[in-house]
Amino acid sequence: MARKTYRYICYLWGWMLLLLQGCSGGAYLLPSAIGSPYEVLVVADEAILKGEAGQSIRDVLNCPIPRLPQNEPYFSISQTSFDKFNDLLKPVRNIVMVEIDQEVQSPQLSYSKDVWANGQVVLRIKAPDNIQLQESIDNNKWRIIYFLNKAERERQIEWLKKNTDQNANDRLYEQMNVLLTLPDDLGKIKQGDNFFWTSNGAYKRRTDYVVYAVPYRSLSQLDPENLVVLRDSVMKANIPGGPEGSYMTTHKKVLPPIARIVNLNNAYCVEMRGLWEIEGDIMGGPYISLSQVDELNQRLITAEAFVYAPEMEKADLVRKMEAVLYTLRVPQKMNLEEISVEVDSIQQIN
Repeated sequence: MARKTYRYICYLWGWMLLLLQGCSGGAYLLPSAIGSPYEVLVVADEAILKGEAGQSIRDVLNCPIPRLPQNEPYFSISQTSFDKFNDLLKPVRNIVMVEIDQEVQSPQLSYSKDVWANGQVVLRIKAPDNIQLQESIDNNKWRIIYFLNKAERERQIEWLKKNTDQNANDRLYEQMNVLLTLPDDLGKIKQGDNFFWTSNGAYKRRTDYVVYAVPYRSLSQLDPENLVVLRDSVMKANIPGGPEGSYMTTHKKVLPPIARIVNLNNAYCVEMRGLWEIEGDIMGGPYISLSQVDELNQRLITAEAFVYAPEMEKADLVRKMEAVLYTLRVPQKMNLEEISVEVDSIQQIN
């Protein structure tokens, strides 16, 4: 009797697996994507890798992240030829395939997800000849960077959902009526008038997040120059330095802040990147912020993150903080199930 029961259980389990495979297209059989964040594998023929198109794609992926105190590239690159692209390499999390295809009439950029692994993105760049291939890479530099960066940011956001500081999240929501998925390594919180500040308080590799609000009067408040003026006034009032009379301000001389318009959850948003410094002290580092109008309450909301990590590379810290900021939801967007960020379109191939 026991043997019959065992065989029945095995038969039932096998039947369930077949049903699951039929429903999911076999995706459950895929391994998890491998590799570290921001690692990219470039796959191309040897002639392309050694030629100008190969150099172009390396130059794009090695492009320095803007507004860091030192040059740090967007991605860490490895490369292989198609004939060496084996099963050990296929599960890599980010793959860029560069190829000449005489059947296409003009250069094409397309992407697929979960091709050889769950959580994977594969970006394909095709052109009918070498010249058009190189031109396509050069002309689409920022689209390539934004696409791969967005894929990594989405992975980081999924990680944040499981490793969030619920106390900090709740206190931010109760005070400011906005949502932000803050990481679980924070311990210090300071609240002021329309101002929320939380930090891990580390001596080095310090990360801080602030959210502040002012009444919204006109679209001109979202001009980059006006956002910097607002930032300086808010930080001077709320973030003192160590020496008496010192305060945080924005560095404007050598590397002034830069702005980018973002469509966050179908709403107009301004991303700012720059360097902060303490007036009257020698501290400083990079910051990134997102500013958006809360239409229900007629407020301008800014969420910002800044890092202090002297004599250290800062790219990983800034990118993790960037993911936190992109979880920002103002009241009219609270019920969204997924965060959407518009990037220049690249066709998806299923």
